[in-house]
Amino acid sequence: MLEIPRVDGFQRLHWSWQESLLSTAWPFLLVALVPAISLASIGVASRLRRGWLKPSIVAGMVALAVPAVFFVLGARKKLDAEGWAFLLIMPGLAEELVFRGVFQSLLNRVFGKPWRLAGAEFGWGLVITSILFAGFNGLMRVDAAFHPSIIPAAAIAPLLSSLVSGWVRERTDSVWPSVVGHNLSNIVIPVATLFA
Repeated sequence: MLEIPRVDGFQRLHWSWQESLLSTAWPFLLVALVPAISLASIGVASRLRRGWLKPSIVAGMVALAVPAVFFVLGARKKLDAEGWAFLLIMPGLAEELVFRGVFQSLLNRVFGKPWRLAGAEFGWGLVITSILFAGFNGLMRVDAAFHPSIIPAAAIAPLLSSLVSGWVRERTDSVWPSVVGHNLSNIVIPVATLFA
């Protein structure tokens, strides 16, 4: 798989901290460089919309149920301390800022939000972002000649989770409930593995 060479401090780590931190940083760089984009417009500094808690809890339950199904089907994952720290912090932060914060927000500007579901206005931005997110998670490797290895079954759960996260982003007007839900969904299988 192609990777950015690791700089000092990241070389001994097993998890992709460096890549995740870079993914987390570029939305802020975009905000700094493009006057039409603000932290509020990408859901980082916006206030949570009235009534945000109930849909966030429902979406969180769905986000926890998806990996629980995979656990029942036999998925297991044991983590060391670094793995626990990484999964509780980085994937949701990096991926939700990029996909739900930047991509979905920018695509909403292009396509608008003509549809409404359970109090959330949304549009093609949510759909396209969910497909991109599923493709990103279903892309398992890229070799040195840039040939991707894609496993379609690996994209099903991310597609479902992304649709839910995208809806939560629109319903709450913030990326933070999606960040928390994403990180919690990442630890369902490791927590269940502890008790299996």
